[in-house]
Amino acid sequence: MSGRLYLPSCPPPASQYPRPLCPQVSFPDVERAEWLNKVLAQAWPFFGQYMEKLLVENIAPSIRASNTHLQTFTFTKVDMGEKPLRVLGVRAHPGAHKKQILLDLNIR
Repeated sequence: MSGRLYLPSCPPPASQYPRPLCPQVSFPDVERAEWLNKVLAQAWPFFGQYMEKLLVENIAPSIRASNTHLQTFTFTKVDMGEKPLRVLGVRAHPGAHKKQILLDLNIR
């Protein structure tokens, strides 16, 4: 379920599709997560290093072992980009289990 609403009175964004919400529109059950965006911005380079190590050392060997035709499979370059993902909103849902919380993240 998307938390986006398209209004013709909103000014068009420069280069984004689909259009983001106007600043006047809010959803009471969706919280902003600027603190999380700050953490992601600082951790993003390390996240890229972690993903590269995970893919090269764990995922690639599993793929090679899964099929004889994939014995030469390898990741040649892993790049998460310069800009970290951005969390636009967070909605919490009670989980099926007592010690579980489900988070619905709207990311860009």
